[in-house]
Amino acid sequence: MASRNKILALFCFCAICALPVFSSAALPFVGVSLKPSPAVGPYQDDNFLEKANETISAFSNQTIPNGTDLLEIQSTQQQLAKMKISPEFYLVASEINAFLYYTGKAGGAYADALSMTASNNIPKSQGNSQIAEANTYYTAATETWDQIKDMYPNVTLYTMPK
Repeated sequence: MASRNKILALFCFCAICALPVFSSAALPFVGVSLKPSPAVGPYQDDNFLEKANETISAFSNQTIPNGTDLLEIQSTQQQLAKMKISPEFYLVASEINAFLYYTGKAGGAYADALSMTASNNIPKSQGNSQIAEANTYYTAATETWDQIKDMYPNVTLYTMPK
């Protein structure tokens, strides 16, 4: 009988611990993740931060990046993903990388939606699905931004047009 109670208690404990996992939505997959941290340096943490800070600051308090700005973000994110990051900085760098990735994906989907809605040959529903995709990535960027925003006290997150 005591064994049964222990199993029941363990089951309840696991169920309670799992609630946050099942109730929160998972972020989309980051298609261009950081490469694994090498065991020994030299590391490029300072270069990573300098390039990331410059890029993130450039679209502070604006609408979602588009056109040349969007290409710059996508290019920068891919460059950052290839850098050698120290084990101590890896988790923070991964969050910054994910933020830039989600921003690039949101901007790309929004740009696609704009071009689709401007075309008379494409059904509006396709443009609407691109807007939904842009909003999904914007939400992911916002959640990731919440993890790194303390590093950027003078930066305001970009917005999605209404």
